[in-house]
Amino acid sequence: MSIKLEGTLVVRHINGSRGGFSVGDLLTHIGSFKVKDALLDQYEEGKYQGTFLVSQIFPSSYVWQGKVITEVRANISEIFLEEAEEKAVPAGQSEPDPVSEEPVAHPVEQPSSDNAAEQPSVATSGDAEHAAPTADLGNPDAVLFGIELHTLVVAGQPVKLDPTIDRGQFRNQRDRLKELGYGFQSATQTWESRA
Repeated sequence: MSIKLEGTLVVRHINGSRGGFSVGDLLTHIGSFKVKDALLDQYEEGKYQGTFLVSQIFPSSYVWQGKVITEVRANISEIFLEEAEEKAVPAGQSEPDPVSEEPVAHPVEQPSSDNAAEQPSVATSGDAEHAAPTADLGNPDAVLFGIELHTLVVAGQPVKLDPTIDRGQFRNQRDRLKELGYGFQSATQTWESRA
């Protein structure tokens, strides 16, 4: 369940050992909350006013540079902007990269060749024309984005990234879109080609 909060999200960029990342402060009528969600990594520094769907509010603490930091965090599931002011914000305290807080993903085990005969077939020759396309594993962009997003990128179509994926991969997708001439549109939360 999410709650709707109106307020201002102040986004700040930090250059960490694993690259740039963003953190935010959500200022609302019920209080101020720290935001460290992956979706912020798309936004430019600045102040964003609107309505925020908050899925969770919780206390969090961590040790950083010899100090114990305690903060109240909010996880934002959706943002509906009314106004955006993209500009540099005053530098705050240095913070650890949120990637270091995420659990490490474990690879999915592939069935052994002994069990391969027991596995159901995904597509038969009669289904070839209806089979879903697969990513070209020789193409790094297809591997990075997946076939669905990669198809949109190749066509120069608007792209909306999924912030629930691994944050490192999310940042790689963001950086690659910038290299390909895409720009993030905060009002629609999509990446659009500038070519």
